[in-house]
Amino acid sequence: MAAISDRAKLYIILAIIVVGLIPPSAYYFLIARVPSVTPSQAWEIINRSGSSAILVDVRDAEDYRRMRIKGSGNWPLSEIMALTAAESLPERFGGKDLLMIGDSGTTSARATRKLRNLSLADARNVKDGIAAFNILDGEALSPGEMSKVFAGNDPIPFRESPAYEQWAIFVTGFVIKPIYMLISLVMIIILWRRKSVGLTALKWALVFFLSGELACAVNYIFFVGHSHLSEYLHSYGMVLCFAFATYAIIEGVDTHFVKFSSPEEKCAALGLCRSCYKYTDVPCGLKRLFFFLIPTSFLLTFMLLSTGPKMVSYNSRIFGRLYNYSHSVIYQRFETHYCAVIALAFFAIAFFVLIFKKEDPVSASKIFFAGGMGPLGFGLLRLVLFGSYDGNLVWLNVWEEVTELMFVVGIGVILWIFRYALLPTGEHP
Repeated sequence: MAAISDRAKLYIILAIIVVGLIPPSAYYFLIARVPSVTPSQAWEIINRSGSSAILVDVRDAEDYRRMRIKGSGNWPLSEIMALTAAESLPERFGGKDLLMIGDSGTTSARATRKLRNLSLADARNVKDGIAAFNILDGEALSPGEMSKVFAGNDPIPFRESPAYEQWAIFVTGFVIKPIYMLISLVMIIILWRRKSVGLTALKWALVFFLSGELACAVNYIFFVGHSHLSEYLHSYGMVLCFAFATYAIIEGVDTHFVKFSSPEEKCAALGLCRSCYKYTDVPCGLKRLFFFLIPTSFLLTFMLLSTGPKMVSYNSRIFGRLYNYSHSVIYQRFETHYCAVIALAFFAIAFFVLIFKKEDPVSASKIFFAGGMGPLGFGLLRLVLFGSYDGNLVWLNVWEEVTELMFVVGIGVILWIFRYALLPTGEHP
């Protein structure tokens, strides 16, 4: 089977760069550039003697009644966006230093931009919103401390983790994670000089996987899990891992079982098709199957688009230490909506390539198909885990680490069992 051309490699690299730069660029221009304060700074400002500052909660009235920061005032985003002049500012907010706050800092950033465009220069956004008010001065709050901060009808966001959960999170974070990172590094070294397309794709899948997990470790060790950039690098590494692993599987199955791409060998589907496009002028059965598989994957992607984000943030104790568990709306938007849009784009390209490319359309189409399966696979994984454990994020973290261990060990087992065929001694220089 022919290797991927240099031009195709360049296009793949450019796609990785462009797709990867869009989310952090959007975050910078839409949120990070908006004048802002941290929750700790906001809490200090509003409690300062003689301060004219007020927290302005931009959520709907129902969400505001359910849970809010003490002393805040409610001004829904829809009303703010309807303003046409600074004179329309509600009297209760006149002459105040407005600290805009929402669930996670995204809607309040929109509100802040709107008010500042109306020359209300004293409006500032509260980074990460109410979800981050569980942490002040870099430390998670105890139940007693949170009762001084939060008000509303819902219980204060604190959850006691039983001993077995604490041990589970410790073992997965400090035993399982280092083990699978070490295994993936060893396999990268083994695969580094392999020349087959499938093994090369597998190598890069593991490289991106390990890079993402390193970013995850940095986030936990140095930022207590609250660095947006580190979490994004972790997530994007997983997206690329899914994509390259999909392509590696496709190539491996083709090379060693199906023989579709080999011009010299009979395709394994010949017994089903009865005649083969390699020898006679007939439609290819596997190509027609691909015509079904791509639209099916395209349709499945709407499962991600049809979900909505939810605010999840609570504190707990892990071996006596207060720790905040949260899954930001920003992360959820990336995992569902952004990943879905990118997957749809790649599946659409794969389908049109299959239709209009005259020579060897399947080889090119499956590259784009794998590119779509990357964000789709990652998005569905997070959707299942978060949907199952949004009330207890300990188990989201535990099962994500366990599935990653199974992924890496599974690759190692396959490479070991079939090492004589997959890793022949003469394949690399």
